[in-house]
Amino acid sequence: MMDRRVVDAVPGDVLGREELVVQGSSEADGPHIGSSGGNIGIVTIRPTKETGAFVKQVVGGNGTMKTFARLNTGEVNGLSNWLSASHTEGQMWRGSGAVRADKVEWNSFFDAGNGNTANLILKYHEQDNNSYSQLTKSQFQQYGRKYDPYPATPAVGANGTVTLPQAPGSSAAVLGSLYVPPAQKTVNFNRILPNLGFTFSPFGPMHQFYADYAAGLAAPRTDNLYNGGNNGNCVTATGASSPTAPGCVYSSFSTVNPETSANYDIGYRFVSDMVTASITAYNTQFKNRIVTSFDQDQGISIDRNIGSVNVDGVDAEANVALTSDLSVYTSTSYTHSRVSAGPQAIILVGAGGAPINLAGKTLVETPDWTISQRYEYKLGGLTLGFGGKYVGSRFATDNNDYKVPSYFTADADISYDLGRIGWDGSYLKVNGYNLFNEKYLGSISSKPCFIPTLASTSSCGSLPTFVVGSPQTFQVTLRSVF
Repeated sequence: MMDRRVVDAVPGDVLGREELVVQGSSEADGPHIGSSGGNIGIVTIRPTKETGAFVKQVVGGNGTMKTFARLNTGEVNGLSNWLSASHTEGQMWRGSGAVRADKVEWNSFFDAGNGNTANLILKYHEQDNNSYSQLTKSQFQQYGRKYDPYPATPAVGANGTVTLPQAPGSSAAVLGSLYVPPAQKTVNFNRILPNLGFTFSPFGPMHQFYADYAAGLAAPRTDNLYNGGNNGNCVTATGASSPTAPGCVYSSFSTVNPETSANYDIGYRFVSDMVTASITAYNTQFKNRIVTSFDQDQGISIDRNIGSVNVDGVDAEANVALTSDLSVYTSTSYTHSRVSAGPQAIILVGAGGAPINLAGKTLVETPDWTISQRYEYKLGGLTLGFGGKYVGSRFATDNNDYKVPSYFTADADISYDLGRIGWDGSYLKVNGYNLFNEKYLGSISSKPCFIPTLASTSSCGSLPTFVVGSPQTFQVTLRSVF
């Protein structure tokens, strides 16, 4: 289980989930730990045959406001349409800046009968965004989660150098990266991806046993292929940046190899009127495992291969209806990962450090345990929900020499069905996120290793950085259907 948490300037959603539908099955060509598939397919919702309108208004902390409206024209001679518009804005909860997004979308769907259809979608989207700067673990512990190491706007010099302002009392950092025209390169990745599975119900439909096998291919991210750095002629003998040196080229391409995987899982599922539960044991074998890290000084993400990785684990989940009004959902995952020996598992530290072998190390940013639970109780038109998630400690370096602690966050919500007072299809809802205001480090921009005695220009001389978890936030939502 990989903990991936997106923290936007506006808590919630800028994309507009009101227009999206999640497909029921996952794709087999995007593997991740503990799943035969991996990527969830998302498509735009189709126009309805009935005329109607949908309106949703959200307000919340940090100046969050989102307005969304969609109008369905209904079906006429097989043609149905909808038009939607949304506006989102909010202030960053850390540092200065805001986010604003405006979106208009038109969707036309024509059903000619006999399975023949046509779909036309037109979109307009304008967005102003600000990114949160990441913090090191020591910055987070010393200054707190609202600390911003880049409080002002970077300055671009006449020669193309960029000056990043630092916190008061520290000197500004100067990046010697010059703009160069983008280069081009053609890369090809291909592989046959078999997918096989079966189910067996020897004791009736309530009891189901299953097993699956799936092969996968994950190519390096397209944007990241451009981030190979320089050709080696852009630094001095001491490691200092020298962008004007003869022969310096910053447009080199990354040499990351595509990641392949084989996933095996076997499990049992139980389904009844009161209980739905499953338990799955799995093994995933990666080759050329890709790890991606964000370099906030350069503003780019960089991929790297760490060789073969073997992952074993168990996933268990259950939804129990204790009464007709009270249900409890629980999910638990245990993951054991280890890097295998091989050429890519050797880190060449360079001057000042001996090579490091990653064989036997735990996969970076992978907690041993993740546990989540949610309680939901219905009382008349009210629905009360409370849940929490525990994420175990994770390593922030491939060499496992830097670790971040576990954390627990809790969310709650209360909604009222306005159909109880004659407003069918409508509700009023209050959400509370991170109720106990847990201070934690989320996603990791990991490093191969960290050796304090090495220069910061070394691959192991700089600290990993982290996306800081957002603080306690509340939102109120009014949804209405006409």
